[in-house]
Amino acid sequence: SEDGVAVFLLERSFAMVGRCEVKFQNFGIPQDRVALLLTLCDAQSPGKELAVLCTHLTYPHSVFDARARDAQMSVCLEEAAKHLQGD
Repeated sequence: SEDGVAVFLLERSFAMVGRCEVKFQNFGIPQDRVALLLTLCDAQSPGKELAVLCTHLTYPHSVFDARARDAQMSVCLEEAAKHLQGD
C-alpha cells in the first residue's frame, strides 16, 4: 500500500505559498510513510505566514516502531526547519 495525506484549504482564508513533500524512505526509514509541509499566507492579513505539517506517524507497537516514530518526527522537524529557512 502507499501512504498519503491531504490538507484542504479555504481559499478565502489561506493561500499556499510553499509545499514540501517528505517521503520517510528517502531518509533511511524503512516504512511507506509520508508527510506534507505547507507554508500558508493569511488571505486577510497579507505577509502573515504559517506552516502546517500533516503526516501519519507509526504507532509504537514495539521498540522498532517507537524508534521509527522518533526518526519520523526528527525528519519532520529537520525538513520544516530547512523549508522555513528557504533552503
